[in-house]
Formats: sequence, C-alpha cells, structure tokens
Amino acid sequence: MQSPGVLIKEKDMTLIVPSVSSTTGGIAGRFKNGPIGIPYLLSNETELAEVFGAPSDENYPEWFAAAEFVWE
Repeated sequence: MQSPGVLIKEKDMTLIVPSVSSTTGGIAGRFKNGPIGIPYLLSNETELAEVFGAPSDENYPEWFAAAEFVWE
C-alpha cells in the first residue's frame, strides 16, 4: 500500500563493486609521459609520478584520482 506523496523505488544493488582489497581498477588520463594504449601496473604514488610525470594544470583531476587508489 502506498501513501500520498511517498515514492517507492526498488534499486538493484548487485552491480556495485565491493570495497575490498582485491578490487582492481584503471584510469586513463592526459599525462605528459608514460605508455599509450598499453596497461601499466603501478605500485605506489611515487611510481605514478616517475612513469607518468607530476600533476600539472592540465591533468591534475586524473592524476589525483589515480593517486587516491589504495596503495598497499
């Protein structure tokens, strides 16, 4: 039964990626250096800067999004 002014929605949550240490991801961005079109596995933020260059005015959103990945 529904009440006036109450909207009921059913949301399928089966496609949400769980936040666990085994979750992997990727990012593509505007970087000055690094391989193009080839997946590259990074281990830490220092390696991100060494391979793809430091953040700049052009790429800081992508750079910091990549840096925010959990490095373990």
